[in-house]
Amino acid sequence: SANRLRRLSGETQLWLPQLQVLDLSQNRLGSLSPGQGASFGVFEGLGSLRHLSLAGNRLRRIREGDLAGLVQLNSLQLSDNRLDGLAEDAFASLASLESLSLASNRLAYACKACWRPLRSLYSLDLSGNQIGLIQSENFSPLWNLRKLFLSKNRAFRVSEHAFVGLHSLDTLKLDGISLTKLPAM
Repeated sequence: SANRLRRLSGETQLWLPQLQVLDLSQNRLGSLSPGQGASFGVFEGLGSLRHLSLAGNRLRRIREGDLAGLVQLNSLQLSDNRLDGLAEDAFASLASLESLSLASNRLAYACKACWRPLRSLYSLDLSGNQIGLIQSENFSPLWNLRKLFLSKNRAFRVSEHAFVGLHSLDTLKLDGISLTKLPAM
């Protein structure tokens, strides 16, 4: 953490199959894409990794394949970046993920398709983004979600049935937003 890394490419292949914690926070990473000609992703040699922090970098997008190989990952920190979009398959290989922080980025919407592979997710932090609308059934693929943080987003609207299917939800943070109506839950 707190180095001057600017990029990880296919040339930066990390082959540490027993590594469980990797902290790449507070660097200058702008992309995780393996780059042209790479036959595998940057993280594909980290099959045992459980915790990954990429917080405090300059990431703008998470593309399909950027997180490939992280099949045992439980916790992913992507807070304090410049993320303004997520590919629909960005989290495709993260079926074991339990905690995801996307706080303090530039996300304008919560991508329902992005959540589909995250069957084990119990905590999702989207606070401090620019989300303007939570659509109907936006989080319905997240059956096990217990904690949802939407604080400090720009003034937004929550559609009816926005939280349908979240039967395990025990914490919902909506502070710091201009909400005029709370939908039925």
